[in-house]
Amino acid sequence: MPALSVSTVELLDSQGRLMDGKNSIHRHNASFRVGVDTGSRSVFLPHPGVLQGIERTLKRGMREHGYGEEQIERSWHLNPYGVAFVALEFYKFLPVVRLRLEGGNDSVPIEIHPIHYCTLAKGGYVVFYVTQGDLGTLGTPFFIAYTVHVDHTDNTIALLRN
Repeated sequence: MPALSVSTVELLDSQGRLMDGKNSIHRHNASFRVGVDTGSRSVFLPHPGVLQGIERTLKRGMREHGYGEEQIERSWHLNPYGVAFVALEFYKFLPVVRLRLEGGNDSVPIEIHPIHYCTLAKGGYVVFYVTQGDLGTLGTPFFIAYTVHVDHTDNTIALLRN
C-alpha cells in the first residue's frame, strides 16, 4: 500500500481560522506515516484527540453564532462504536481537517472539508468519517477530495484536487 508522511494535522473552523493550540488536534515536530487505502471508508489519524478537537471546533462555532448550551449539547452524538454524528443543521460548523504532507521543499498542504468526510444519515444527522486510529490511514474522504496517481516506476505520488 502506498504511504505518505504527514508532518502537521490542524483544524480550521468554518471561517478558515486555524484553531489555537488548545483547540488544535496536534502540531507535530516529527512526521508520521499514513497509508493511502482505497478500501478504507475513513480517515484514521493516530491521535486520541481527533474527535474531541472536531467537537470543540463545532461547539465553538455554534457559540459564536449565538446558539444556547442546550442546543449545543444536543448537536453532537457519539455511538458505542465511536462513530460521531452531528445534527444536519449544524454541519456548517464542522472544521476542515488540514494535513501537511512532507516532501522536503515540496511540502504539500491538503484540506479535507466536511463535504468530503460527511455522509447524510437517518433522522436529520450527518455521520463523519474522520477519527482516531492506531494506524494512520487516508481512506475514502481523502479520495473524494483528491485524485491520486501513483507512479511505481519512480515511487512518486501526484495529487490533484477534485
